[in-house]
Amino acid sequence: MNKVYIAGPFFDAHQLRVIKNIEHTLEKADIEYFSPRILGNISDNKGNAEFAEKIFDANINGILHNNCTLVVIDGFDPGTMVELGYAYSIKRIIPSSRRIITYSAKDYGLNVMLAQMSDCHVTDINNLVDAIKGDYHNKAESTT
Repeated sequence: MNKVYIAGPFFDAHQLRVIKNIEHTLEKADIEYFSPRILGNISDNKGNAEFAEKIFDANINGILHNNCTLVVIDGFDPGTMVELGYAYSIKRIIPSSRRIITYSAKDYGLNVMLAQMSDCHVTDINNLVDAIKGDYHNKAESTT
């Protein structure tokens, strides 16, 4: 069974719409996922160290206990890039344990670092489920 961690920003209306669209797509396909968005927005809780620690711990555990990390690269959010790096470090230690899929709703390509970390790059939401299941093979390649 595929269990997906959704890494991506959700700080403005467009970003939130992208994340919710991904969640809806996975729900329709009966794919289990962990979305940090559901825990709350850290921006709404600035200065709350306890909330920040709770979010951090939940996200780290969410990444650790999945077999696929879906990374929304739109906006190149620093937190999302940390999540990608953490997922990739686990993959380097246990290569067969997980897949990393990058996704762009804005049709962004990948730089060399992102391309090397990603197993597959998706720019069409209609290919997302197939990519998670391993049935879509758009090898991530560097475009910049």
